[in-house]
Amino acid sequence: MVNFRTAIIFSIFYAVSFVVYGESIIDENASPLTIDTSTFREGEARTYEWGGVPVVILKRSNVQVKFLEESKIDLERDFAGQFRPLDPPKILEDKRLLKDNDLVSKFRSRSKEYFVAIQLSTLEGCALIYQERPSSKFSEFQNTVLKMAGGAFYDPCTSALFDASGKPLLPVGSSIPSSLAIPPYGVNTQGRIIVGQ
Repeated sequence: MVNFRTAIIFSIFYAVSFVVYGESIIDENASPLTIDTSTFREGEARTYEWGGVPVVILKRSNVQVKFLEESKIDLERDFAGQFRPLDPPKILEDKRLLKDNDLVSKFRSRSKEYFVAIQLSTLEGCALIYQERPSSKFSEFQNTVLKMAGGAFYDPCTSALFDASGKPLLPVGSSIPSSLAIPPYGVNTQGRIIVGQ
């Protein structure tokens, strides 16, 4: 798991890569990574490295699944005209990334149970922290949203929150971040997740 200190170190490295190099930072020659999910508990997120970037796998809780099934709001769709659009970071241009039409729609994943994403914010490339419970570092409103969503990915650089499908939960200032990037992945017959397949 990525703790706060590790997230800051990751964030500095990845933000520099986004800003200075302006290109995808996923290694083109990355070998597939196979993850056994049999020991994951409900609501648990684990971070792995694939292609030089952190990849998170979240076993969604029942609360998160229900929130995604019942959610009617899509910030990117519903409020696009009211907020300043952001240029998507170069990492989202990587042709290996899965697009929303490759995935189960509301969940942005291959199944309801697991969510797989590149654990970098689409705003400044900072490493995200998975936050299961409300925290004193959040405003009362952020904590309310976090509780309703059953947990969220937190960007320590911009305070952005992303739900268990990688979609932004709140605007950041006058902007809406893009949804989190989804790496290519599949699930084999034993239920293992293979990132980079």
